[in-house]
Amino acid sequence: VNSWGRRWGERGFGRIGYGTFQRRVKYGFAMRLAAKPAPPKPKPPQVVAKIRLPAVSCGRIRVVTKNGKRTVSGFVGTKADLAKVRKAAERAKAQVAVALRPWPQCETLMTLAKPLVHAKRPKIALPKRAYRAGETLSFGVRMAGFQGYLHVAYVQADGKVVNLVRSDPVTLKTRPARAGLTFGDGREGRPKFTVSAPFGREMIVAIASRSPLFAGKRPQVETEREFLTALRRAIVARPDPSQPKRVVSAAFVALETKQGE
Repeated sequence: VNSWGRRWGERGFGRIGYGTFQRRVKYGFAMRLAAKPAPPKPKPPQVVAKIRLPAVSCGRIRVVTKNGKRTVSGFVGTKADLAKVRKAAERAKAQVAVALRPWPQCETLMTLAKPLVHAKRPKIALPKRAYRAGETLSFGVRMAGFQGYLHVAYVQADGKVVNLVRSDPVTLKTRPARAGLTFGDGREGRPKFTVSAPFGREMIVAIASRSPLFAGKRPQVETEREFLTALRRAIVARPDPSQPKRVVSAAFVALETKQGE
């Protein structure tokens, strides 16, 4: 055993053969303790305050513990709900990582709860999360890890939903797994998206499905209630009850648009 710590040798120990020991070692010492040292006193258990999560009008929150630190994570739909969550976490000395997702974003995420955690989800590539008036808003969407249908929607700050790619039985156009699409750059005949009013918290949603997502063709622009009603029906729809449940996966990216200075 050496005095250089546990990083040396085999966690602080070295090995030599008996023959080498007899040839090389000239002196040996042994120590005997006069009395057995008293065991260390156990530390009193640390009392951790329980986090009582408040009820929220819309949202999904939970407590995550990592490296002994507790964090309240998730999302809520109103500033009042966010304030209640922060107050509850403060009482229990926990961190807060809860996002504000106002209507209709909150309802959309609640509806897509299971598709958002699907193993084979589509991907959205957005260069940044904040844009000002007049800037170009360009992004990419990659199809999920299976061949099927893709629906891409842009949820505006005023609640209106712009359906950029519509999945329906009329077009019957499937996309290969991981196929990529580009939006808003104005190249190769694609329209250019320029940031303008209404400004605020907005969201891009991509939904992949093995069968057409909606029963009919969605309008290019619709109200949030029309979109959410159709989306709820689409997620639970099973045209043939004898068939397995639908395969639906989803992804989203939140962003904020602001008036230019």
